[in-house]
Amino acid sequence: MDRMKLSLSKLFLQQDDAARMTKLTTINLQVYEEELREVRSKGLVDLSFVAISLLSGAACMTAIEGWSFSDAFYWACVTVSVNCF
Repeated sequence: MDRMKLSLSKLFLQQDDAARMTKLTTINLQVYEEELREVRSKGLVDLSFVAISLLSGAACMTAIEGWSFSDAFYWACVTVSVNCF
């Protein structure tokens, strides 16, 4: 009888552990998804900043120097890559 109680209590403990692990896994996934969303949004902001910088630099050089937009864009890309290296 005592062995049966002991095995039943072990079974309930194992089920409780499994339930806790499932809950922890769910919480960890939620935290991971929130962090991933934050990183993606920051990356999108950074990419937008670089694109705006390149395009505005190319537009300025087109207006000031009279270059074609493709030449000015090439200049902006080379300038940003050399200075940011």
